[in-house]
Amino acid sequence: MTAQQLLRDLGASLGLPSLGDGGHGRCAVRLGGDLAVSIEASDALLEVLLSASLGELPTTGGPEFLLRALLANTLLAQAGNLRLAWQPGSRQLALCMALRFDQLVDRSLAAWLEELAQQARESRRELQAHGLPSSTTWPA
Repeated sequence: MTAQQLLRDLGASLGLPSLGDGGHGRCAVRLGGDLAVSIEASDALLEVLLSASLGELPTTGGPEFLLRALLANTLLAQAGNLRLAWQPGSRQLALCMALRFDQLVDRSLAAWLEELAQQARESRRELQAHGLPSSTTWPA
């Protein structure tokens, strides 16, 4: 299985037949109108990275909020292959899932994507309860 084939199969299951065409193993989807997910598949690494945007860090108290959010990685690591990541330039917090190609034999990429989406929505609610602005605009 190649990165391009994984993205084509995902596109077919999502009703997006051109997903990943010409994207060199990278694309993005919006799920349910509220969740932007970037997808990067690498033949060199034999890995797919899913990254769901949770929102922008608050302008006040950002460092403390970031520290609390990233400490949550300990709990996420115990629960599986989810990790929080921060993108300094955009101040975006993201929930990420790295999958080896061999993990996609018994479970489809679409199923993993749905799991990430569910976890990202739950994480977003939790983070908003602890200070992530609910008025955050989600990237396209």
